[in-house]
Amino acid sequence: CYAIKESVHKYYQLIKGQQDDDTLFKMHILFYHSHCIISAYKQGSLQLIQTYPYKVSEDVLYVVLNIAKEYQMPVNETTIYAGGLIDTNSPLYKTLHVYLNDFVFEPVDVALFAAEGFREHPLHYFAPFCQYDV
Repeated sequence: CYAIKESVHKYYQLIKGQQDDDTLFKMHILFYHSHCIISAYKQGSLQLIQTYPYKVSEDVLYVVLNIAKEYQMPVNETTIYAGGLIDTNSPLYKTLHVYLNDFVFEPVDVALFAAEGFREHPLHYFAPFCQYDV
């Protein structure tokens, strides 16, 4: 029998790492191979955090645009931070970069990625795994 010392939701660390400012409108998208986790904030308040499966880049674009519409977040005024398994040469990145005005990579704490093996890939690849302690 294992004693449970603490029980927290699996998104707790993500939310904790993302709520550091009062940006008017922002979204965070953490990409994995076939799904992403999207969180949306208005003036520092969490509006939504959910996992979405995707097969093509348009799936993600549709979800982002739908979230923006449903939560009254003007797309051209919303900063969208990307992290995880997204490559700048991929159709996913190119589609989102074209249609989303302020689509940027998640800022990373470089000190967390000092080990030599991290240098082989862009640091935003590791943000969901290390930066948020998920």
